[in-house]
Amino acid sequence: MFDKHFVGLDLTGVEDNGLQRPISRVTLLLDNENSITAGDDTGLELLADCPHATQAMANAILAQIKGYRYRMFSADNAGLDPSAELGDGVTAGGVYSVISRLSDDGSGYAGISAPGEAELEDEYPAGGPITTSFNRKIAQTYSKITKTAEQIRLEVANDLQGLSSSITVELSKITQKVEDTAKGLSAEFTVELEGITSKVTGLNGKYTELEQKVDSFKLTVSNGSTSSTMSLMANGVSISSQTIRMTGLVSFTGLANGTTTIDGACIKTGTIDAEYINLTGAIRWRDLSTSVQDDINDAYSMAEDAQSLASDLDNVVGGWTYRGSTYIDGGMIMTGTVMASQLLGGEVGLLDSRERLVGGLLISSTQTGYGVELYTDYGGIRINAGGNFWVDSYNGSFGLTSSGVVCGDNCVPSRTGSYSLGKGGLHWSDVYADNDTIVTSDREKKEAVAYGLDRYAALFDALRPVSFRLRKGQSGRTHLGLIAQDVEAAMEAAGLTGIDFAGLIKSPRLDGEGKEMDGLYDYALRYGEFTALCIEQIQRLKGRVEELERRLAV
Repeated sequence: MFDKHFVGLDLTGVEDNGLQRPISRVTLLLDNENSITAGDDTGLELLADCPHATQAMANAILAQIKGYRYRMFSADNAGLDPSAELGDGVTAGGVYSVISRLSDDGSGYAGISAPGEAELEDEYPAGGPITTSFNRKIAQTYSKITKTAEQIRLEVANDLQGLSSSITVELSKITQKVEDTAKGLSAEFTVELEGITSKVTGLNGKYTELEQKVDSFKLTVSNGSTSSTMSLMANGVSISSQTIRMTGLVSFTGLANGTTTIDGACIKTGTIDAEYINLTGAIRWRDLSTSVQDDINDAYSMAEDAQSLASDLDNVVGGWTYRGSTYIDGGMIMTGTVMASQLLGGEVGLLDSRERLVGGLLISSTQTGYGVELYTDYGGIRINAGGNFWVDSYNGSFGLTSSGVVCGDNCVPSRTGSYSLGKGGLHWSDVYADNDTIVTSDREKKEAVAYGLDRYAALFDALRPVSFRLRKGQSGRTHLGLIAQDVEAAMEAAGLTGIDFAGLIKSPRLDGEGKEMDGLYDYALRYGEFTALCIEQIQRLKGRVEELERRLAV
């Protein structure tokens, strides 16, 4: 090694690529993660693989080559002495340097060069750092196949990194295992005639195991100290855990007396039989059933009547019992019917058949002062008008509160997602608003989310936009849009149903009395459903335009 050779002009071409910076650092690589270094960053760094390197070796090498300036060159088809090796000096075409890369195809005229990196490698005439590193990687990883009469085993392992993977095939069992001993992780999958088992194991005894057999299904999760197990069998389900949390609606069916439903705010069932119930809140009157309310009212009325009769029998007159009588005292007139041109007063009460006050008309405080209130304690209020019905509110707001819609400063439903504004066959003509419609798009409220709309590409291609005027329109203006029947035909051609695409609305047609007409339908479209389809198609078109522009720019 370190011989000097003279090529001169015995070559087809030579290129002087100049001098590198002076060498100021030597780094010896022990393995992929560890190294020993000597020197500083002021100049060029020299790298070499040396698994047995020491600090003294790095210091000694640096002392020999520090300050050396590496001349870069390349020479083609040089008439080089066959005994030349990597590291030897060479003069080619007036350029003197060392041979750090040599390629010889056997013709006797090798390509030699000192490229733009410094190398300290073993003397291999046709090898370099990449080949040496690759060979060392191969030495770290091995694979083997073991075959016996009982089994066949395929194994791949890297002892330095602690990684291994194996597949074992036996007569009645197949096992696949992947393991990382450095991280303490392993995953194992076993298929037997009795069932299938998969297990993932971590540090400190943590593991997850799934076991499936012909008559059971078992899932176990453990953190080393505690574990949770769920077993599913044909005749029952068993859950064992330190803590069990349930989110959402839980319903129990098939019980002896019906169904029990449990959610975060309510337990609903037929009969509750308990020795003791601890109530931290209150039982509201409207929470009781109508029959229970009637029983309580009857009991209360009987007790009240008995107390009144006992205390002051003279003050009690059954107005509904003595319909032909009139009773007048200082505070009350009781009779069957009152007819008058004008009734003045603060309150008109409404009694049921049991003489209970169930509602009335009274003077009440409102937001704008005193007003008239029509109220009922229970039951409902119905206003039946044979003609038109108006509610005028000149100086305030108009509000409705019911099981469906609440209108005041805002007009909102009492339960989200439960009511519609209009229906098939009965539409609003126009909706005016300052802002666009807000539609639910929360990821938490969606399921079966799938990106990419390739299956709808044929539908998009078959859409036929049109211009039109509404037959019942008042302005005679021209509109732009789609024909719902055309969309239905395009869906059928694309193999899509109403379940696959919600943009088409097909509702039974109603007659003048609001009854459905057999075989006739009104068509409508949800134009918002087409927005995502248009966005995807535009994105694809944009991508194609960008690709074409990129090609034209080359």
